[in-house]
Amino acid sequence: MEMTLFSQASLHTLAGTSLAVLVIVQAIKELPFIRQIPTQPLALLVGMILLLMLTPPIPPTPIKWATDLLNGLLSGFVAIGGWHVLVAKKTEKK
Repeated sequence: MEMTLFSQASLHTLAGTSLAVLVIVQAIKELPFIRQIPTQPLALLVGMILLLMLTPPIPPTPIKWATDLLNGLLSGFVAIGGWHVLVAKKTEKK
């Protein structure tokens, strides 16, 4: 059995897409033309784009479009929340 971090099956889970959003945002955040965009809206945008790219072919109905966009927002929010949990643990005052 082949072990890969980002397979088609793993990206179709909430944890997989959220991890992918987190990695993509961290990778592109320091690009000069993206640096001015706040991180949270960027994560939401990356989540929506990633979900739309993962759904073959173009969604046929408005309901499917809305579902894909909401799932993309959800994965973006989960990535943002996960990042805040990690950062809060590091910066927590004792």
